[in-house]
Amino acid sequence: MSDDVNVEPENEPVGTEDNSANLRNVPDLAKPSARAMIAGGSIDPGLISEWEAAGGDEFHLSQAQDAAEAVLGGLDDDDRTDLQADFDGLPEAAQSSITLEISLGEWGGIKPATDAELEQFATLPEGAELIKEWRYKAPRNFAVARKRISSILSRMSEADAETTLDWLEELTTEQARAVLRELAK
Repeated sequence: MSDDVNVEPENEPVGTEDNSANLRNVPDLAKPSARAMIAGGSIDPGLISEWEAAGGDEFHLSQAQDAAEAVLGGLDDDDRTDLQADFDGLPEAAQSSITLEISLGEWGGIKPATDAELEQFATLPEGAELIKEWRYKAPRNFAVARKRISSILSRMSEADAETTLDWLEELTTEQARAVLRELAK
């Protein structure tokens, strides 16, 4: 993704010894519980507290895992491995903020993007592809993705937000398209 678009302010299989990733591409039956992930040190306990306050940690963990699977599942092996590793390299606050955001489910009530904003988004390879894919839903989907990125960044320090923006800008076209597709929900 490029910094030309205005947005305001994870690959080891489960069972390996390194449990540092927050998001894992695991089958539904093998998804660890929130408690198991805290015990293994692979999820921020503060995030679990937020989920408990919002109606249930297991529900929100499942939402986050499903979203991660949707993003990672559509990528080839190299992009999936690189995206997971790069996500794991983000600051903990960034990982937690992204995980929280994707656990929230679908957004509604967002003002659609303008034609000018879509034209600017279309200058990016992933933007042009997503606008074509989303068709008439493009104004809404782009606006939701942009708002969610803003929401993610608002939960972290300025330094962590800058690191996260750098990460987003360095995604490959395929990775960016997969991430934005999920954030647009």
